[in-house]
Amino acid sequence: VVSSAAVEAVEGPGVAGGVDWERHWDLSEALRKALDWPHVKNALSGDFELKELAWALGRGDFMDDAGAEDAVRLRLVLPSAGSRYRLPPAGDPNVFNSNMVWPVESRPASVVAEHLRTRILGLYESFLSDNGRAVDYEGLARSVEFAAYVRDSSELRGVDLTPLTRDEKIAFFVNVYNALIVHATAVKGAPKNVVERSKFFGRIKYEIGGVAFSCDDMEHGVLRGNAPSPGSILSLLGLGCLAGGTFKKTDPRADLAVEPVDPRIHFALVCGAKSCPPIRLYSAANLEEGLQGAAEAFCESEVEVDAPRGVVTLSRIFKWYGKDFAKDERSLLERISTEYDPKNEALREVLGKNAGGPRVKYAEYNWDVNSK
Repeated sequence: VVSSAAVEAVEGPGVAGGVDWERHWDLSEALRKALDWPHVKNALSGDFELKELAWALGRGDFMDDAGAEDAVRLRLVLPSAGSRYRLPPAGDPNVFNSNMVWPVESRPASVVAEHLRTRILGLYESFLSDNGRAVDYEGLARSVEFAAYVRDSSELRGVDLTPLTRDEKIAFFVNVYNALIVHATAVKGAPKNVVERSKFFGRIKYEIGGVAFSCDDMEHGVLRGNAPSPGSILSLLGLGCLAGGTFKKTDPRADLAVEPVDPRIHFALVCGAKSCPPIRLYSAANLEEGLQGAAEAFCESEVEVDAPRGVVTLSRIFKWYGKDFAKDERSLLERISTEYDPKNEALREVLGKNAGGPRVKYAEYNWDVNSK
């Protein structure tokens, strides 16, 4: 892998750290084609010098015209002869950023996160509905912008997460979680039933800092302070207090757990269903403003009050993650009223009339995919 300590040095459009990114990825396309040729596979080990690749490509007797053209292009545009490339091992097909090797040393995690945030913003501007609640997954999957995002997501594999501040960590994992959901849905499609859904969030992954993170790992292990999933067996039996954390104590990922938990992450994480909050992008610099805006917008549309009957209907998100917000339903409603939906006079009214708290109902969750 080409390494460089000066990755931040920008030498021109598409050039950083001495590497011409567009040329590199153009080369990578040809390289992947070449590595499918049996003679090339047999000639190379997992880690090889470019002169070895040139030797393998020079055996033109097994290539058609298109292959020969790729071989010539590879020999012409490959970086210095001393550079080395690593063949990615056959990995987990559910790790969606594992099919490319980032060509230089990864930049700081906060820089990578901001770069991917820009890429994602471009995708959302083109393929996300104005209200943020629907994605054109088919158009996105075919787009040049998506190919660029997939390419750049490979840089996550080498980032160091340890220097991240709490706000940087929250913004990083919220954005990456939402991006992974969109990525997996565009490539594989959305889960179609309860069984598929129960596996989906624990199966789809990104490699980040050399370790695989599923959506469940990001949400429950990192953002919820290493809490158990509400979908775990013990949680479903009402025994969540007996369930262990998402990460075991010996798991290095446990050190990334955010504590105390900010429950407003539940208004920012988007699982790909129609009942989910709208998709937004978050930055560490404006995290408080972003999470508060998401909380207020969600509660304004998802908290319904029937004052004459003394009934409040909430999103099921509050049922699944109620303990992240408050100790009981009365405290939950008070928190919504004071912090997330302060303009809801009807909610304040029913709270004032019912000392024990109004009756709470939870709306059915629409799991249909949020596609255009």
